[in-house]
Amino acid sequence: MPVAKDFWEEFPLFVDRHNIDEYPEIPVKAQLGDRFDSWLAKHKAPFDGLEDFLDAAFNGNHDPHVRIHK
Repeated sequence: MPVAKDFWEEFPLFVDRHNIDEYPEIPVKAQLGDRFDSWLAKHKAPFDGLEDFLDAAFNGNHDPHVRIHK
């Protein structure tokens, strides 16, 4: 089963300010550098976390135009 660190490049799809603390293994701040604060304030991930992202990837259970938060 994939884990969050496997998706270190795709993190914007499932990480935002609401759940960033759930993914300490992804070096978001290091990757974004001086853009981190702006990203944190403005970015809205289209998926509600890794499980939602994986469900959509493997099962097609997500409309990419609709943001679903549980």
